[in-house]
Amino acid sequence: MLARTLGLILLASTFAVYAFAGTSGQGEKIFADGEKLMASEESCGDVIDNHKRLVEGSEEYFAKVFASSEAEFTPNDITVAQKVLKVRYEHLLKVLSKLQSPSDCNMPGLGRVVAVYDFNILAESTMDNPTARRTIHSFTKASDYGMKSFKEEYNYFTREKNIESIFKSLTRQEVGLLDMFGLAQSPEQSGIRSSTTIDKIKRIWGWTLGKGVIRTWGVVSDTLKVRHGYLRDSKDIRASVRSSLKPLDILFEQRRFVLSSLTIPGNWGHTAVWLGTKPELQAMGLWDRQDFAAFRKNIELGKNIVQMRKEGVVFSTLEEFMNLDEVAVMRVNKVQIDPASVYPLMAEQLNKSYDFSFDARTLGKITCTEFISFSFGDIKWPTHVQMGRLVISPDDIAKLSLDSTQAQLIMYVGSDSGKPQIKTVKDWFNVINPQN
Repeated sequence: MLARTLGLILLASTFAVYAFAGTSGQGEKIFADGEKLMASEESCGDVIDNHKRLVEGSEEYFAKVFASSEAEFTPNDITVAQKVLKVRYEHLLKVLSKLQSPSDCNMPGLGRVVAVYDFNILAESTMDNPTARRTIHSFTKASDYGMKSFKEEYNYFTREKNIESIFKSLTRQEVGLLDMFGLAQSPEQSGIRSSTTIDKIKRIWGWTLGKGVIRTWGVVSDTLKVRHGYLRDSKDIRASVRSSLKPLDILFEQRRFVLSSLTIPGNWGHTAVWLGTKPELQAMGLWDRQDFAAFRKNIELGKNIVQMRKEGVVFSTLEEFMNLDEVAVMRVNKVQIDPASVYPLMAEQLNKSYDFSFDARTLGKITCTEFISFSFGDIKWPTHVQMGRLVISPDDIAKLSLDSTQAQLIMYVGSDSGKPQIKTVKDWFNVINPQN
């Protein structure tokens, strides 16, 4: 029963996306959907996914309502904000209860990580606003709102020493859990090495609370897998993807079976670059160039994909990469015209470490998308602001294809109900630009 429940984790959620013109209407919708979740039976995976969406929706709402001056607040604004926070907190308690129950999900450490995620998102965004902080404080003091334990829980899950203890414990528990279900045949296959992860956490904890939480969440959550990707064993799909690739094509991945996918906005969780094959690169006159030397060894070993992962730059084979639920290939027009200019810039990125602050303006540390943006030269990539930082997400990279003069989709493979399926260009645009 438990194995079956775990197998359902990270299924697509039916939770609504909040994009309403009226702030009050948006808050009422969030509250109503939260109430429905409280009354429904949710699987272990759905309860996590739904809560993440509830956090996202409520933070978007709080950002709007608390952007106004206090003089512009109406009693209804305060009432709706209280209802939204209350249902979010109640659903978090449901997450904790369900994941901690030995007779249900039996993943107590994972529940505590969700609480860390929730309260620290609240701390770094909404609670940073003095008006929001005063308003929320008033909610928690009033006995009628049922929020008496909120302050105690908030203080616990935002305290650095508690967060560090939670993540250390989670790592050990999840490694054992994966072994129990035969999903971690070896440390190399699973991508999890408990002591290494714990050491990383120890090394990074000199950061401020906000950056420390983001960084630690990234290190740990990227290792937590509960099944294999739906595309992993499809040789036909892998062959189709391989035949579609040209040097410097961008690969997009979606792995809903990995916890970190819950924290990345949009559909796509990661990007990588197809370097090309030795015959292709020889024909292009690039193989013997001095500035291509950094790539030759890995390409000769069949590791034609380069990417920035949490642990640093990684070269991999297509077979290794295809442990996915969805994959897409996008071709950037400008780099196809002058590929020789890209590889030297890409070589400059190889010794950099991962940017756990997700700040697209930093040069010394980079994310998977920044690896591409710094390598591909003078291209104006779509960006967005998240928690005060300029960010380039995988979906932002994909949105370059909305302008066909800039980039084009080559292939998109999904896995509806676990079955691999070739998707259309329309499907692609619906995924990367759902509001249009």
